[in-house]
Amino acid sequence: MGNLRTMVQMAKVFHSLPVIATIPPTNPSLNPAGRNKWVSDVNDLLRPMAASEGAVVAEVFQAFMKQPDLTRLFSDHIHPNDAGYQIMSGAFFEAIAHGRATASSPRWPVLFAVRRP
Repeated sequence: MGNLRTMVQMAKVFHSLPVIATIPPTNPSLNPAGRNKWVSDVNDLLRPMAASEGAVVAEVFQAFMKQPDLTRLFSDHIHPNDAGYQIMSGAFFEAIAHGRATASSPRWPVLFAVRRP
């Protein structure tokens, strides 16, 4: 999460609102049992980090999991097909249009020193 946190902080330096997507599930018919549990566990670490840094979360994982048949959303073991990408775009739209940043601190990180002449 450290590198992702740094990317969020860098985006904020440039006054951008970072949007982080949860990791989508994998095709359950072509991956080992338990893979999507692992993905869910990683996403459970991602969400609080995003909240603490003031990033908006696009709930890609949850959007996929609401679908009746995950296997119909992939072109292979991990890559979405057109239907999967449609779900992803909907999750990003919802996050951008309706998401709220919940920074624990309103301060912007100082990552670059600016020298004045």
